Order: sequence, then structure tokens, then C-alpha cells
Amino acid sequence: MMIESTLRIYNSIGKVVPVWSLDTDTYTVYHNAEKGDEDKTSYHSECIRYHINYVMQHSPDRLEALVDSGEIKNYLDELESRINAAIDEQVELWKKTDKEYLLAVADDNNVHKTQLANIFDMKAKEAIYAAMVYR
Repeated sequence: MMIESTLRIYNSIGKVVPVWSLDTDTYTVYHNAEKGDEDKTSYHSECIRYHINYVMQHSPDRLEALVDSGEIKNYLDELESRINAAIDEQVELWKKTDKEYLLAVADDNNVHKTQLANIFDMKAKEAIYAAMVYR
């Protein structure tokens, strides 16, 4: 589905186009500048895809307001950064405090360290997605 801002401008070929639009199927934000140039930003991270799908099902007017105000790109960029930082912070905390992980580090067991790090990542995503993505 394409969500478009109400504000329109002429593009380089003289066609009237929305200044901002969001394609919820391809997770792409389009911005048409006054010079007629189109800037396209595609989001590939699962957290942004899941968030857009969730908001479309539960509160599509929220996305429409973000697109209409021109804040959609900044909103998605900041959300992605905050989610990734939260996941990284939690994983690092577990790496510093988990006895099994510290033992694997002491034994220089890279396979077990990687396995545990992947488990930490999945656990962190589960908790953080519930708090930040699905809201």
C-alpha cells in the first residue's frame, strides 16, 4: 500500500507528485525535493519491516501522520538505531555476566562463544521487539 502526503509538488517532468510517500509493501520511503529530484530510502532490517506491518494493522493513521508531516524517514531511522543499540547493549551485558559465556572465553572455545552470542541476540530481540517494535 502506498501512503502519500497531502503536500504535492511538480517533479522534473512536470507531473504533480507527493512530497513524501511510504510504500508499505517494499518498506521504501520516497521524498520528492523541490528541484524535482526523488530520494528513495529502502529499509531492509526486520525490526523496521515488523514495525511497519504492526502499525499498519493497529494504527495506520499514525503512519499517515508521519508521512504527511515529513517525519517518516527520521522516525524510521531513529527507531532502527535505538532498537539496534538496545539489542547490542543487552547482548554485551549478558556477555559480561553470563558464567557459561565467560567460561567459553576463558577456554578460548570460539564455537561455544558464538553459539551463546547468537542465543543472547535472539533473546534480546524477543524482549526488545516486544517493547519497541510492537507498540
